[in-house]
Amino acid sequence: MAQAANDRWTPWPDSPVDAEHAIHGFHSVTMTLAEMAATFNLLTSVMGFRMVTQEGNRTRFETGAGGPHSILDVIESPEGPVGEESIGTVHHVAWRTPDPENQQVWRDTLLTAGRNVTPVIDRWY
Repeated sequence: MAQAANDRWTPWPDSPVDAEHAIHGFHSVTMTLAEMAATFNLLTSVMGFRMVTQEGNRTRFETGAGGPHSILDVIESPEGPVGEESIGTVHHVAWRTPDPENQQVWRDTLLTAGRNVTPVIDRWY
C-alpha cells in the first residue's frame, strides 16, 4: 500500500481490520461539476480551502497544512455527464473534526452560509 511520508493517520482502536491493512484515508478527492463559481466561493470563503493550482478545467484546492489527505480537485465540465446515485458511487465526502463541539461550530458556519447540513450525529454507536 502506498503511504505518505507525513501520514497523520491514527488507527481506529475498535476496528475489525488491523492497522497494517486498514485504509489510512484518501490522498485526494476529485469532483466534477457543471459550474465552478458557487463551489469555489464555498471552499475558499467558508471552508478555509485555498486554491493552489489550476490547469485547464481542473482546479486544485488544499486545506490545513496541505499535502496528502487535504487535496480537493474540482473539474468544471459544463457538458459532462450528470452523475446518478447508485451502487458503487460516492455520494458524499466527510471531513473530520476533533470533537462534536467543533463539528457543531462547522455546522453553524455552513448553515449561516445558506447550506443544508445534517445535525451533529453520534457516529460511535
